[in-house]
Amino acid sequence: MFDKDLVSVNYIEDFAVLRAVYSRIEDEGNANIFRSSEEIDGEYSFAGCMQADYNHFYLISYDSVITGCIWLNRFMGNSCFVHFCGFDCGDRRRYAVKIGRYLVDDWLLKYHYKVLFGAIPSSERRLRLFIRKLFFKRACIVPKLFYIPTEEKDVDFDIWYKTVDDLKREI
Repeated sequence: MFDKDLVSVNYIEDFAVLRAVYSRIEDEGNANIFRSSEEIDGEYSFAGCMQADYNHFYLISYDSVITGCIWLNRFMGNSCFVHFCGFDCGDRRRYAVKIGRYLVDDWLLKYHYKVLFGAIPSSERRLRLFIRKLFFKRACIVPKLFYIPTEEKDVDFDIWYKTVDDLKREI
């Protein structure tokens, strides 16, 4: 059974730790989440980018096991973009949606965000299912939003959002 008291969130800015996180992301086959970013092409550029003032990077643990990472950026008033990356962590992976809901809801309430946004390549069905389970709503599809060098083409992205008012309706 999921226990929110076992969730821990740690702000990370140490260069070596950020490099190690990227290595894990890459080892688990998830480095493609950065395919729309021209500034991230490896562990050094990832660490440098996540140390920048415009990114707030967190490691997420459940029952002392690192289950993923989340970073916030594009801060605009009382809103920002949120990005998720889950790790292969055995049986704890089944809690990914519950951990995601808990963190998103906590940020909306504790940090007084009014809106959290997400941008997902329209072709990424698995990610769309995940973000729907966090009760985000799709706002729109932006055609050809980013050029993806590995695919050598412009790719459509879905823009998602969750508001603090949506959260209050869930309760």
